[in-house]
Amino acid sequence: MSYTQSMYEEDWFMRQIKMMTAAIARIAFGKDIALYELQDEAGQTETDTLHLYLLRLLDDGKAGEAEDLLFQSLNPANYDTLLLALDFYQRLNALPNDELEHMNFSRQEILDGLQEVQSVYGLDVLI
Repeated sequence: MSYTQSMYEEDWFMRQIKMMTAAIARIAFGKDIALYELQDEAGQTETDTLHLYLLRLLDDGKAGEAEDLLFQSLNPANYDTLLLALDFYQRLNALPNDELEHMNFSRQEILDGLQEVQSVYGLDVLI
């Protein structure tokens, strides 16, 4: 695969991920971007604590471990975890290719993860 073709493919994946997260955010939350924000630093919720831990794992280059933990924590009755998942995948998608490669993670895995999140929350119509 040529360098140009590889760059085009990566750009395609990035656009698909952005469009998918925006569509889910619009449907579930009525907004175009899914940004998880801590509810109250003094009285952190369980989801807040998970969010901070996921960020720490990403900072440590452990995207796969973070994704596994995220999926163990998803709760279709709790849309805070959906928002957290969308935020997580947006953050991964924003990383440069070399950083993703260093974490042994790909844009295809980001897209696959988003599709699985959709399924967990019954949003399969977006696939």
